[in-house]
Amino acid sequence: MKIQGWVIFCFFLLGCSLLRPLHAQEKTDSSEERFKSISVLNAMPADQMGKVMNLMSASLGVNCGHCHDGNDFAKEGNPHKDVARQMISMTLQLNREHFQGRVSVTCYTCHQGTTKPSPRLTQEFDSRKAAQPASPPSVTSVLARFQESVGGTAKLQSIKTRHLIAKRLEPDGRFESEEVWHNADGTMRVETNYGSVTVIEGFDGSTAWKKAKTPIAIKPDEQEQIQREAQFAFGLQIESAYSLLTYREVVRKNDRDLFQLEGTSLKGMKEYLYFDVESGLLVRRTAELPTYLGPFLYEVDYRDYREFDGVKLPTTIRFAIPNIEWTRKVDRVEHTFVGR
Repeated sequence: MKIQGWVIFCFFLLGCSLLRPLHAQEKTDSSEERFKSISVLNAMPADQMGKVMNLMSASLGVNCGHCHDGNDFAKEGNPHKDVARQMISMTLQLNREHFQGRVSVTCYTCHQGTTKPSPRLTQEFDSRKAAQPASPPSVTSVLARFQESVGGTAKLQSIKTRHLIAKRLEPDGRFESEEVWHNADGTMRVETNYGSVTVIEGFDGSTAWKKAKTPIAIKPDEQEQIQREAQFAFGLQIESAYSLLTYREVVRKNDRDLFQLEGTSLKGMKEYLYFDVESGLLVRRTAELPTYLGPFLYEVDYRDYREFDGVKLPTTIRFAIPNIEWTRKVDRVEHTFVGR
């Protein structure tokens, strides 16, 4: 079985076009210098192109073919591409003239998932203000509650290795086999099998990497997300993953109250963690990365917790970036423990 074209394109977007925080970027080519037929995003760093295209796709609820010829992205003649250029120019002008150049207005500001903006009747997070506790909890207490809810600190500290046997649900509905190895020293390895091609990513304790038949170049922010998955595996290294982690408030999502923590990663990215007030379980992690046309989100949802060897683990883990999402469905878990 060959890898489908969209999978290769996803690898391009995820492995080659994810950007680092703007204040930490090294000098890069402009889009005008690297790509053909650029008439509006001329000054945008070229490394942001894939991410910004995904942002626009998700904001309008369309795919690349809405504006582009899939065999020749630079080809002209599609009226949707002409309209998109007009809209981008308008957005840049609004931010320049009314928001001192800050990226405050984005495609999503108006479109919110549709090509023709219209009022939305529902939203994921409840617009009503959730009831706030009389005494806000500390970050330490929220994390301690989480550790207790999944099995207790002593149990977590006794784990030497964890092996997940899972399936990866792709955007086209196909399942691919996936295995994940986590170790107590914070290292990790993930293997996803696409027929004759196996994509492997991992964290060796200091460096994150990805490869297929040859190494896949990944940007610092994607390296950090691979590292974050390793750090969150046993629930013991969460606070150390951030230079600053603070409690914000209680929010409501799908009729559940969630403690929201705001973190600044060691490389300066903003991340938000959501813990269920009642159960203590971690239900979402969101990283927010700035781009030329607005924030780009990397989101992980943790669902369907089940107990394995006395430890609760999410068995449905949804990963998402604008316009692309995939889900890990855990079938089996194998642990080894200290002293056994």
